[in-house]
Amino acid sequence: MWRGSFHDTLMILRGQGVDAGQLRHLLRDMCYLPVITAHPSEARRRTIKGALRGIFLSIEALDDPRMVGMYRAEAMQQLSNQIHVLWNTDEVSDNKLVVRDEIRAGLSYFPLSLFQAVTQVYRNFDRSLLDVYGGDMNPRAPSFLRFGSWIGGDRDGHPLVTTEVTALAWRMQAQTICLEYLRRVEALSDQLSYSIKLCRPSAAFMDNLEADQRQAEALYGARANRYLQEPYRRKHVHHAPPVAARSGAYRTRAGGARQSLRAARLCQRSGLARITWASWTRSRAPVSGTTARSRNRRQASSITFTKPRRYVKSA
Repeated sequence: MWRGSFHDTLMILRGQGVDAGQLRHLLRDMCYLPVITAHPSEARRRTIKGALRGIFLSIEALDDPRMVGMYRAEAMQQLSNQIHVLWNTDEVSDNKLVVRDEIRAGLSYFPLSLFQAVTQVYRNFDRSLLDVYGGDMNPRAPSFLRFGSWIGGDRDGHPLVTTEVTALAWRMQAQTICLEYLRRVEALSDQLSYSIKLCRPSAAFMDNLEADQRQAEALYGARANRYLQEPYRRKHVHHAPPVAARSGAYRTRAGGARQSLRAARLCQRSGLARITWASWTRSRAPVSGTTARSRNRRQASSITFTKPRRYVKSA
């Protein structure tokens, strides 16, 4: 591993005599908090940023040695089209930016790359822990990565940033996180197709599923007949947040996410294959929640990421 990597750092700590108990204490208090700054004068249109990213990806694809012949010609044509679009797009919007636009621009980086980066960071750290300390440490490190943002909370010279705007920033942050969480919960359904003919869930799981069936029958007047041979997927259908919840208020979204989490945990305890559970929990899907952090006269609205096993209540 490279110098300064998780693995390298843990090896150094172990070489200095830091045992698993001491490391556990250090990790419990560790926090890494990147903060997005608020510079509206440097704001760039998302359309421009998207075009630049497309050009970057196209150029990167050309480095693939398999990109030859008609495939390379097609890639070059796509790159030419993207440059043409960028060249003929206004760099500045006709409409004056407001704080809401700044908040939206800052949050756009999360579904684009930061959510995936958080996933990779925790996976790498977990693997390094297991490799260096083995069974002496819990293979899942505590949550230490959080994000903050001045956008919507910068009170030391921005007359348009009010308490209402900061509350708006919190809501938009919570919505961004929750939509990502729900997207991952929905994607989990594709991996829950285990047939009851080929696997045997625990008795506790089947009793709980039967209780869900009775509740659904009482609420909707009919017994669900979907996925009769796929108990885990049927459990997911009962607890996955419905479309109405996704278009409703933040607390409705968070409530649906918590129900899905409880159902997923029950699937894990019932003996569901590790690959399915790990592919979801190792993603460290961010849980809806925001906190406010004050520094001097500036108030930074903060996006909070935690592991699925615990939640941060909205401020």
